Amino acid sequence: MRTIKRHSRRLNKNKWDTISNIAHSYAQEKDKWLCELSCTDNIDKLYSDRILRDMLVQNGYISPHGLQARQWKLALKDAVETLDRN
Repeated sequence: MRTIKRHSRRLNKNKWDTISNIAHSYAQEKDKWLCELSCTDNIDKLYSDRILRDMLVQNGYISPHGLQARQWKLALKDAVETLDRN
């Protein structure tokens, strides 16, 4: 795997603040899932993030950190993959 750096033009303060807030919210959401799923009772949920994701969508889950649905789903997937690797 290699790192690809993308460059952009300078962002104004509002755009930078928006991106920073999204990144912070994403990190909080991922940390929430890491804490919840790291319990030994939840090992069975680590086989696939899809089952848990589908259940959350069915129950009308809304991110407490203000993320859009596609963003919290990605944070959930990222958390499951992190725990699976470790």
